[in-house]
Amino acid sequence: MTALWQKLSDFLHQANLIPLVVVVSVYHYYQALSQHDPFFVAAPMAIFVDLLHFRTVQRAVKTGEGGWKAMALLTTAIAFGLQWLFYSAPGPDGMLIWWETLLFASLVPVGLAIMAWHHAVHEEEVVVNWQGKLAALGKQLQTAQEQIAELTTAVADGQTALAQAKERAAQSDALAAELSQARQETQSGAGEAAAAQNRIAELEVQLAAVKELRQAWQSLNPESQTLVRYNAGLLSAEDAAAALGIHATTVRRKAKRLNGAAAETA
Repeated sequence: MTALWQKLSDFLHQANLIPLVVVVSVYHYYQALSQHDPFFVAAPMAIFVDLLHFRTVQRAVKTGEGGWKAMALLTTAIAFGLQWLFYSAPGPDGMLIWWETLLFASLVPVGLAIMAWHHAVHEEEVVVNWQGKLAALGKQLQTAQEQIAELTTAVADGQTALAQAKERAAQSDALAAELSQARQETQSGAGEAAAAQNRIAELEVQLAAVKELRQAWQSLNPESQTLVRYNAGLLSAEDAAAALGIHATTVRRKAKRLNGAAAETA
């Protein structure tokens, strides 16, 4: 029910009844003109007067110019005259009173002028509304453009930050590679250091053995040292005999005895 009432309200507020008024006024003008003109003359003249009156009044209201206002008054007077002739004719109930004739004859000419004024005002309101909507859309467009500019700047900043992050990541990867290489080198150095320490330990053991041998060597008398050198093949029997001042055969016998072998007879 509310929707139907709203539709009826919109129809009463916005409905264009001018075509209906034009049809009615054409009939009135035709009846007034047909008293003196045949149908094929009265009908076109009625349509011409009606449209001329409506278009002239509409133009005068839209432009507001003095010339069009004068033409509107003239065409309104013509239309009023034809309406007066129509309502002055005897009807089914006889003649109308003069003020009734004046009232009825004024309905269409004055009503068309008022309706034309209403339509002109409505069109201006529509134009103003559309201008307001266009202005609002312009503001929204400007706001959208500003937001797009801000987003573009933000995207550019994000791309710059991403590039910096990638550069830092590359630097981090390079540092990680250097650190891994350093660790490997450290581990390799640690292995070499451990091998060196093992070698030092071995040398220290050998040195201790050498010291013991040296001490044992130093504990021998010169004769025993000479005989040991002979047994080791470092001296010949003759050289050992010369060093000790004995015969070579004696050197061989003492050398064997030193080794624990049975003495040979010379």
